[in-house]
Amino acid sequence: MWKLVVLLMLFTGGVVRAADTPVSVDLRDERAVARLQQTNPGHYEKIRQILHALSDEPQRATSDWLQTTFGVSDVEISHNIFRTSLPARQTLRFRLDDVHYTMDLARPDLIAEPLPATRPEKLPPRQ
Repeated sequence: MWKLVVLLMLFTGGVVRAADTPVSVDLRDERAVARLQQTNPGHYEKIRQILHALSDEPQRATSDWLQTTFGVSDVEISHNIFRTSLPARQTLRFRLDDVHYTMDLARPDLIAEPLPATRPEKLPPRQ
């Protein structure tokens, strides 16, 4: 009898831990996007709309636009870390219902401009 109790405790504990584990989808992986299309077509359609809108105006990701338009939460964007590709890319993370999504956001609106080198004697004096 005690073995049955122990087995039930182990089984229910495992179920509770599995239910508490957040689901995370990396949209940078094409296979994950294909699985999302099959397993959660509602989220897939919202993600497709988000990607389309952000490709037109990527600066929307830094405002509350995602939260108000699509009802996402926990929006995080890497403000200080960019991938040095052309165009530059930022990592965008957000939660839709109980699923956490991660994607790279192309930022053609952010263009690095090289600055000319200056000699130390031409710098303004320190105060």
